Amino acid sequence: MAIKRFRGIVAVVNELDQREVHLFFGYSSQSYRDFDRQVLPTVKEKVLPFLAHGATLVGFGDPVDERNPTISNVVRQIKEWRPDVKVLVIGISELRKLPDPSYADFVLYHDSWEEGEYKYGGVNPVTGEPCSNTKIWLELHHLLEWGVSKIWVLGGGKVTLQEMRLAAEEAQIPIDAFLFAPKRMTQRARGDIASLRSLCHPKSPSRLPNATLHFDFGSSSWLRTMLSTCLPGASASAGSEGKRGLTRGVKMVIAAVVGASAGFFVWWIHQSGSAWVVSRLKWLGLDLG
Repeated sequence: MAIKRFRGIVAVVNELDQREVHLFFGYSSQSYRDFDRQVLPTVKEKVLPFLAHGATLVGFGDPVDERNPTISNVVRQIKEWRPDVKVLVIGISELRKLPDPSYADFVLYHDSWEEGEYKYGGVNPVTGEPCSNTKIWLELHHLLEWGVSKIWVLGGGKVTLQEMRLAAEEAQIPIDAFLFAPKRMTQRARGDIASLRSLCHPKSPSRLPNATLHFDFGSSSWLRTMLSTCLPGASASAGSEGKRGLTRGVKMVIAAVVGASAGFFVWWIHQSGSAWVVSRLKWLGLDLG
């Protein structure tokens, strides 16, 4: 089927099946780490079952990149898994010169943008006005009879943070969040992840009322999981006591590994029957029996 291009948001609304419309936010230039092993399996298990037959997915003008996967890679994969869904891609008019995304059913290129920090979206802190793609999806929400059904946040940066607050304060759109790791864990990325976590973690005092956290790569580490199970106070986010508990826990793990290695070494020496080594150990006062 040929991809339909639109210039106005009203024409798009008239074309869509409005029963379920889902927005997808996530990494663009930062891209995803562990895309095939962690991101796609999680999306298949925790997102796919909640998309109704014939639902509309809204993505944005991020490129599909096989080496550095973006949120558009996620939307494309969902379309491959679920050919019944429709995909609307919203992008700035500058992208008209590029080929349309192959996985899209509808494409809307708009002129509501200008060069600068908010070229692709966000909320201007001076005026408080949504910009570019953010302005367009908010208009879409207000034009739809039942509004946008849900926003899926699969990671993201500054713009995503602004859009989450906008969705909570002005649009009351439910947000389902999945904190996936970016490919490069820069200082800026750490700050963005911490902010995302504060907006959706159930124990965060600044949690948005419409946000639910479904996956957090920061809690999936085997070491953190083991320590939090064995040592309830060993949470890295539980203040100084938690940090001391975590340090004690790490020391305990290291001591256990060293002790097990030493025990295995002694057992191996005993089994090997090296008379010279056994005699030296006895000379040191270590009787292997």
